[in-house]
Amino acid sequence: RVEVNPKLDWIRTLTGSPVGNEKLLDEYTKRLGSMVPALGGCKLYLKTASRFATGLGREHPIENGFAWHPTLGAPYLPGSSVKGLVRAWARVLLENGNIDAATERRIFGGERSEHVGSVIFFDAIPTRSVRLEADIMTPHYGPYYQDSSGRTAPGDWHSPNPIPFLTVASGQNFLFGIAPRTSSDADRQDCEKVAQWLSEALQTLGAGAKTAVGYGRFVPDPESAEAAKKSEEEAAKKAREAAEQAAFVASLAHLSPIARELRQAAHAGRWETDANAFKSAGVREKWMERLEADPQPDAVAYFGELIEKHDPGILSDPDRKEGKKQKPAYKESSIKITKRWLALPKQ
Repeated sequence: RVEVNPKLDWIRTLTGSPVGNEKLLDEYTKRLGSMVPALGGCKLYLKTASRFATGLGREHPIENGFAWHPTLGAPYLPGSSVKGLVRAWARVLLENGNIDAATERRIFGGERSEHVGSVIFFDAIPTRSVRLEADIMTPHYGPYYQDSSGRTAPGDWHSPNPIPFLTVASGQNFLFGIAPRTSSDADRQDCEKVAQWLSEALQTLGAGAKTAVGYGRFVPDPESAEAAKKSEEEAAKKAREAAEQAAFVASLAHLSPIARELRQAAHAGRWETDANAFKSAGVREKWMERLEADPQPDAVAYFGELIEKHDPGILSDPDRKEGKKQKPAYKESSIKITKRWLALPKQ
């Protein structure tokens, strides 16, 4: 006989392929990954070491809910849940005498909201599309729990009631972020403590539902952390290059047309740093001909700077000799270009 379970069949429609738009998740986690350090906070890249059930207590037509991010369409752990998890771990530390009650109250705030805590907890978001899995719990004592009179015993003879629910599979990557409430040294130090506690809590207590039976464990994910670091470095490099290019373009505004074109050619060819590129066949000769035809002072001056940069001293004495045999200090091509440049009007 084939068992029919419509709820389980519906859940399995979500497990065939990863969920969450890869591009949106990448953009979101990059923004979060940039914002947290900018606030002086800490970010942790972790991955699920076991199945992770988030939002089971939410109302849903199939009995057990699931926490979907409202804009990303992917499972997540709300910042309030992250805070609750870390606070639970802090109370374990408090019971063992590793921290005092004042530290816990300062970091997490008062029980009755008389003040906010010194650390901000952000939502934990997957860094890429997430694979989901169907799971089933089978409580055996349904009649016992449902009998408010207390007359029904929790006996093993009761039939189990299979209840399917959705979980995040193991090996899925998440980004956790925390930040100090203010820029004070005290809040920053609290944030560093909480980062350590968060890692310990996720590995020891677990996040989400059913943690007592091993769900919701997270372990460090060094591969994702390294990939994020490389991506951030590349983005920072591109931003610097864009800023440098913008500054370069702005510097051209006051130049004559020929000087502007000369500087653009020098920038593209890296003539200021690469002597071989500047001295390659025909480059100097071409520009000398143009300057002789249109000797704009700013263009002439800049071309002279390039000549002097790659042959120091040549502008003051192009025929200088050196060594016992008194050989020319500069190559013949450089000497010829320099003498032509010296003949140009400078004002």
